[in-house]
Amino acid sequence: MFKNLGNIANLVKSIGQLPDRMSRLKQQMESKRICGRACEGDHQVRVEVSGLGLVHEVDISSTLLAPEHKSLVQRLTLGN
Repeated sequence: MFKNLGNIANLVKSIGQLPDRMSRLKQQMESKRICGRACEGDHQVRVEVSGLGLVHEVDISSTLLAPEHKSLVQRLTLGN
């Protein structure tokens, strides 16, 4: 009956460590950057996101749209 008390104590102890672990994991994910590209011939779109899925950068090839609209489209895509 008392064999599993040690396991229960370890479980309770590890639950107390969860907030610190979650905080460290979130910081690690925020600092990661993932870059994705879609290419077809000379046409290219590149997007950089954080590990949390937040978009940080969008680059759209000038061959896909008029040069005078490029920066506007990129800003709108980022929500700036």
